[in-house]
Amino acid sequence: RSQEAAAAGAALNERQTEIARAVGVQRPELIRVAGVDSLPLPEEAALRKQIESDKIEMLGFVKDDAALRALYIGAKAFIMANDEDFGLVTAEAQACGTPAIAYSAGGSIEIIDPHTTGMLFHDQTVESLSEAIEACERVRFDRKVISERAKRFSVDAFEKGIRDAVNALTELGH
Repeated sequence: RSQEAAAAGAALNERQTEIARAVGVQRPELIRVAGVDSLPLPEEAALRKQIESDKIEMLGFVKDDAALRALYIGAKAFIMANDEDFGLVTAEAQACGTPAIAYSAGGSIEIIDPHTTGMLFHDQTVESLSEAIEACERVRFDRKVISERAKRFSVDAFEKGIRDAVNALTELGH
């Protein structure tokens, strides 16, 4: 496993930018930030200037599925500092067996099982995220368990849930 962490965010706000920069300075690992090229070019350039350093690499939007999987698989952990409604990106990382460290809001609350599939942090502060990263480092995660647990968010599981719901409603109507 490489000594790097992956982070993602569709549009990092000023506070999240501060957190990413501060945590990046404190950590020995390379932090690779993906998923920010949805920003207009001037804003993306400004964000890169604020965050990029010798320990933080801005990747932009990773369009290739194989490259994205390789990023997740190669990461020591995945960090989601945003409040993501469903938590799709976190579920994708976990499908690759990567433990996730996420802000305790939105879909992350349902997706992450602390100490089993990752860690949650409760305040969008450098201290809170740093504590979650340190807690994550003390846990020996089983990547197969993480990947297995993520299957509940797969297309097959979703389709089965819809079929089961339709069948249950059809049976009630008879």
